[in-house]
Amino acid sequence: MQQVSVLETNIGSSTTGNSANTQIIFNDAGTLRGDAGLTYDKTIDALYVGGLFSAGSASVGPGGTLVNALGVLGSATITGDLTVATDAFKVISATKDVCIGTVTPTFNNKLTVVGGSGGDAFVTSGNGTRTGYIGTDGTTVIMGGYSNHTLRIHANDLPQMQISPLGIFDWYDGAASPGTRMTLNSTGLGIGGSPVNPLTVFAAASAKAPALLLGTVGSPTYGWDFSVDGATNGNLFIRRLVASVKTDVLEFDRSSGNVGVGVTPSAWGAGTSVIDLNTAGSAAALSSSGTLSIANNAFFNGTDWKYKNTNTALLYQLISGQHSWFTAASGTAGATITDFATAKMVLDASGNLLVGITTSTTERLRIVGNSANDVSCFISPTGGSGVKLLRFAVGAGAGTEVGSISYNGGLGVNYTSLSDYRLKESVKPLSEGLARVNALKPSSYKFKLNGSNGEGFLAHELSEVVPAAVTGEKDAMNKDGSINPQGVDMSRIVPILVAAIQELTARVQILEAR
Repeated sequence: MQQVSVLETNIGSSTTGNSANTQIIFNDAGTLRGDAGLTYDKTIDALYVGGLFSAGSASVGPGGTLVNALGVLGSATITGDLTVATDAFKVISATKDVCIGTVTPTFNNKLTVVGGSGGDAFVTSGNGTRTGYIGTDGTTVIMGGYSNHTLRIHANDLPQMQISPLGIFDWYDGAASPGTRMTLNSTGLGIGGSPVNPLTVFAAASAKAPALLLGTVGSPTYGWDFSVDGATNGNLFIRRLVASVKTDVLEFDRSSGNVGVGVTPSAWGAGTSVIDLNTAGSAAALSSSGTLSIANNAFFNGTDWKYKNTNTALLYQLISGQHSWFTAASGTAGATITDFATAKMVLDASGNLLVGITTSTTERLRIVGNSANDVSCFISPTGGSGVKLLRFAVGAGAGTEVGSISYNGGLGVNYTSLSDYRLKESVKPLSEGLARVNALKPSSYKFKLNGSNGEGFLAHELSEVVPAAVTGEKDAMNKDGSINPQGVDMSRIVPILVAAIQELTARVQILEAR
């Protein structure tokens, strides 16, 4: 470069050196007189400002816009927009928008970043190496970490969630030393800790600690609460949530295996399921031995049956195929129910129905009267004359009817045995009625049971004359050593009595005719 003349025009009062009012001209060497920090290279049309720009092409355009800058050594203030290339970088001063990879902001974003082609990340961060990025595959926004780096999300500058390179998701409690609130890994989802099953919920170590709530939208005041007694035995409770009040409905006893619905299952024997049927105190229980118990106003404490409330009590039990019904007079809440010692009615495994007694070896139906009631069996007809109160049949199923007791429509009943001629054959007149009557041995006697007087026949003697009138065998015994007594049907004697009367009538008529 060659030195050129410098023209100074004294605009202000200063006559020596440069001043604010001095017009300055660069020489061919690009040197400004009096300021070596500002030089101009006319060959490449570049202006160098010491402390601001490095060597290279740079220029300041109209309005202070920096153009063709190669580098910055210090701070600079630019008035107006800043554009680097045509689509690399732009700062729009009027709207205060910043664009990277484009010069046009999108969706009113203050910062618009456009990545490269092929779904490259548009933001990459790291400390010497790439560690994390935010990008897109063209349709999906992707946020992640490179090469075994964990992705973590913070709030309030504290860890809230992270995803490990092994695909483990952890949610934290936001503390400085974070505790895990939930973990999702290859085993499953663990709420309150790491899962040990596909779904694991950890409750607090306190009595009836809530573990799961199924409720209405929002802040639930109605629904179902699943809680665990983490303070003692780990029992599971299902509680009804009504108007924010929780009430025990179902309890699973972990140690005994008992189940209680509305009642505490620990009060029952091991392996017992208990169901409270209503607020009046009805309950059902199924024990490990196969005993089914349904009680009203009663519960079993492992030793005795107790009144739940002050009232009468009922109990039904199914034990080894035998059905038993118990009743108890009114008692005091908490008192032992002594009336449950003996069943009031039993349907045993053989199909025998016993009322007022618990065992039988012979009868299908056995009714024992109550000393407080004069009636052992009461049958009330609902129809008119001919309605059968009892029907007797033989054979399987409904069988063939052989007799009945029927309502006669008035104030009496008819005892009938089948006698239709269509059921009989070889019919002939009955003879020797008078001789057979004379062979009968009527007797008077006293019954050993209560000393009452009686008149009639001894069964084994009557069987010698009228066998059809006697049931059983003489001197027969039951298996338990008691007597198996014979019985007499007096109606079987009536035909013989009629035959005897007819014979006597015939004799009288002969005598009267003489």
